[in-house]
Amino acid sequence: MWPSLSRYLSWNLSHRGHSKLLSKSLEVFSKIMASNVHQTAKDGFKQGDHYDKSRPSYTDDLVSLVQKNIHYGKSEGIICDILELGAGTGKFTSRILPLLPQGTRYVATEPSEDFLSVLKDKFNNIDTKVCTATNIPFKDNSVQNVICAQCFHWFANMESLTEIHRVLAPGGRLFLVWNDKDVNIEWLRHMADILTLYYGDTPRKISGDWKNVFDGNDMFRCVENTVQPGIQLMGNKDFVLNHYTSISVIAKLQGEERQGALSKFRDVLNDNFKNEEENIIIQFVSEFYCTEKV
Repeated sequence: MWPSLSRYLSWNLSHRGHSKLLSKSLEVFSKIMASNVHQTAKDGFKQGDHYDKSRPSYTDDLVSLVQKNIHYGKSEGIICDILELGAGTGKFTSRILPLLPQGTRYVATEPSEDFLSVLKDKFNNIDTKVCTATNIPFKDNSVQNVICAQCFHWFANMESLTEIHRVLAPGGRLFLVWNDKDVNIEWLRHMADILTLYYGDTPRKISGDWKNVFDGNDMFRCVENTVQPGIQLMGNKDFVLNHYTSISVIAKLQGEERQGALSKFRDVLNDNFKNEEENIIIQFVSEFYCTEKV
């Protein structure tokens, strides 16, 4: 097991004199860190542009809820005000940044270099890093807040939780945010059943298994948990199919297996929506957790 990068990067990341050395160090270690990524994520999260176009954003209410709970404590020793893990292509990043005070030190991290390149194209002035939740390149107690939007279930283990706890300052906060499809709607439930056929051992938020990592430890306390109506995606059948092909377990499929999955999805759509160009609504439910370092 490789030790945390923070043991190698002992200098202050904000020091401009070390910027080139820091950049080279992170580049060298990025491939090592990627070894901690689940194989389905490696195989299924390669097309950043497709993911960015096909995935939902977040409601104003949900983003405001995160913004209102951001922790701003003592600045001594703080390198980063907000660290986003698994930032992907910047779906949540683009919503929260306009709500933050000027001068907020925000770092977006992501293990997929392809996804991160899409994010960088959107924000040319944001600090980004290729890293995983098990190797966060910051000193102990140097981060005020950690945000995990649509990703914590991928790394819900003690190694990651301990690493997040390590970098958070006393009283620092860990935010967990998800968009889940509303499976109370019948056709969405049938689509979810098809997805289940392909998940295997791939981590899945709706399984609830990610909660197990918080059981029996006293590293974090829950400040707030809210479930609220989420955003809506709307488009024709092809749009809906594109959305489902952006999900990792489908995105990684090849050849006949991929065509078989798409055929199953299309059968559900054809059974429920007769007009090929009808605008179909994919309804989401948003879930929010605010936790605090103990």
